[in-house]
Amino acid sequence: MKDDLENINFDEVFLSIFASQEGLTREEYLIRKTERECIKYEASKVMNLSPNKWPKLYFNWDLRQKNQRLSFDNIDSLEDLNHYYPEGFLAFKAELKEVDNYLNSYSKRTLEDLWEVGYPDKLAQIIVYLSNKDNSISPPVIIINEAGITLKGGNHRYTAAKFSFQKYITMYTTQNYKSELNKLLKTIEWLSIKL
Repeated sequence: MKDDLENINFDEVFLSIFASQEGLTREEYLIRKTERECIKYEASKVMNLSPNKWPKLYFNWDLRQKNQRLSFDNIDSLEDLNHYYPEGFLAFKAELKEVDNYLNSYSKRTLEDLWEVGYPDKLAQIIVYLSNKDNSISPPVIIINEAGITLKGGNHRYTAAKFSFQKYITMYTTQNYKSELNKLLKTIEWLSIKL
């Protein structure tokens, strides 16, 4: 039994487990892991930079249903997403300034607290990730409550869009908020989700 354990390559076992958790082959997982390490390294170079020193950012919004879970940090699978949001999401586009006017203070960042609120390393990683025009990203998720529009996921994506002066932002919400958003946002345009 002891000899059997000595012959097991635990690095390979864990690599296979991590890859399967992400729905990837071993090779795809290694490529993605290397990309993440490069992004983390490059992110250290943009940390604390003023937005006018950021690289150009490209917002290729990924509206594929299978990737909606990526709008959240704590939802690991499509099954988990369907558990928390069984009705799914609606996608819309609106002028970012208009959305920002209704964003509650908890969700809103100012230039003064840009690198003080949330996770600065995540914001820096998003900036680096979005500087590659070939990358796509899932939209932020919002709800509406008594405080106004609230970001439920994708806070750093929203912040990157805001401080890179994007005119429009694409976002997700649920059916519960559609009529209220139609009243609130004059520039709203509903989009199709890709299966």
